[in-house]
Amino acid sequence: MHRALIAMAAGGALAAAAAPALAQSYDVNVANRENNIRERINEHVRDGDLTYGQAARLRTELRQIVDLDSRYQADGMSGWQVRDLNSRLSLLASRLNYDVSMAEGDYED
Repeated sequence: MHRALIAMAAGGALAAAAAPALAQSYDVNVANRENNIRERINEHVRDGDLTYGQAARLRTELRQIVDLDSRYQADGMSGWQVRDLNSRLSLLASRLNYDVSMAEGDYED
């Protein structure tokens, strides 16, 4: 029973991590930026540069942007919507860079 619960939890975590990758923007540059940020978050977690909490916050924000991207697509994406997504992605990338730089600063003592 305990093993079944662990397997179900692990499977759910994998599905949740893979689901955002399936949602792709109509705009190739936006889709590439979304994927790049997702990969960078995962890489920095593996390297120990981000805590679980930091990564969860960044992933939540990325998921919100991907969801907004999907809503924009449903209405037919316009130029201002692409600019809005790029602005939000730039802000998220800045937050990611800041969190990583703060972690690197911890080791310089």
